[in-house]
Amino acid sequence: MAMEIDVVAESADGKTLLVGETKLALSEVEARHALAELKVKAALLPFASRYERVETRLFVAEGGIPDCIDLSWLE
Repeated sequence: MAMEIDVVAESADGKTLLVGETKLALSEVEARHALAELKVKAALLPFASRYERVETRLFVAEGGIPDCIDLSWLE
């Protein structure tokens, strides 16, 4: 199954995997749905089981929820 994931990064100590997606704008409802989908995608990554922790984040320019990284400061 093909998946689109925008950000995949490993922590310096190799214990944590960051999986993220970037979005221009999301309502709170859309953000919660996108984050739930991202968590499913992250769990399906074949190499995710090698990490102690898998963190999922949305990087959003406008809107979102507390688990989103606000990118509005980039303007």
